[in-house]
Amino acid sequence: MTARDRHHLARKTPHAGVKDYERQIDMAALRRYRLGRVRAQLIAHDYAACLLYNPLNIRYATGTRNMQVYSLHASERYAFVPADGPVVLFDSYYADNPIDASETVDERRPAISCYFETKGDRVREAAGRMAAEIADLVRSHGGGNRRLAIDRLGIPGVRALEREGLELGDADVPLESARAIKGPEEIDCM
Repeated sequence: MTARDRHHLARKTPHAGVKDYERQIDMAALRRYRLGRVRAQLIAHDYAACLLYNPLNIRYATGTRNMQVYSLHASERYAFVPADGPVVLFDSYYADNPIDASETVDERRPAISCYFETKGDRVREAAGRMAAEIADLVRSHGGGNRRLAIDRLGIPGVRALEREGLELGDADVPLESARAIKGPEEIDCM
């Protein structure tokens, strides 16, 4: 079979997409459910908030996506998700992008990358600026709780957050616990 034949066959093969005679998946409900699951697990594990760098965790918690593969290397995108309060998405390309809009994100801000590949010798300075901004959010929305769950954050960022007086923990615990129970929209997606 030639490449042209395979291409033609692929175009004729029915896809596993949603049909007009099936119940449509409510993606906004799915995003709200997932954010609610994350928040419930933050409370269950006594965290004020989580700071997410892993693109898969960001997508789960906020429903947003942007350059996920690139973000696996250069972490220029992160999300602050409090147990109670506004979700803040930080992105180096933070201009309003309709494809990345989500009702679960309350505010968008420019990201402060604190990785060597983007800051070089100024990484500690950048990490300090990022940590000060995150610590301010924790103070504003943590209700006195200084515990912050983090994922994939490099050592300069971790040290800077610790200098701000935050008690750091592993975000995989609340995030994986949140993912363990599927909502109706997630089941329909599967």
